[in-house]
Amino acid sequence: MRLHSAEGSFFEGCACTFWHNITREKVRYWIRMEQQEKVKREKIGQTQAGKKKGRGKKIIFGVILIAALLAVLLCVYRKFGPKTQTGTKAYTVEVVDQNGETKSYQGRTDAEYLSGLMDELAAEGDFSYEGTQSDYGLYITAINGVTADYDKDKAYWSIYVNGEVGQYGADSQPVADGDDFQFVYEKGQ
Repeated sequence: MRLHSAEGSFFEGCACTFWHNITREKVRYWIRMEQQEKVKREKIGQTQAGKKKGRGKKIIFGVILIAALLAVLLCVYRKFGPKTQTGTKAYTVEVVDQNGETKSYQGRTDAEYLSGLMDELAAEGDFSYEGTQSDYGLYITAINGVTADYDKDKAYWSIYVNGEVGQYGADSQPVADGDDFQFVYEKGQ
């Protein structure tokens, strides 16, 4: 048996075939591994894309839910909120000062809100008031020259509507026909 031939050595042919087979197996292995990694990356990408799509759906759902909630709140406010009447309405206004003395005003008005009625009374000259705008509306500080200073002695002007404590400020309290309004000088504890 010859160890060398014109085509090369016997061992070279065996080694080439052996290394060729090993290399081919390694390449196949690397290709399989690369394909598996690609599949994993695609799955991760799909999962992240699914999460992004799910997040987008959640945001859209949240916006729709907030819009629906605002619509419900608007309907409730319109149903139960202050209602104004147009046209001429009869009214009575009483001012009770710090000494308990009462001054009454009666008449008819077209004002929709109490602050409009107060402006009409002030224009007639026998009634005066001062106030400041706040986050809660008109804050009355003085009526007919009597100042209520909460910071000084915890005094304030309360608004009563038909014998009950008013639920709104003067600029949002509606005027209805026959309403009785009282401005009462009161002191807190």
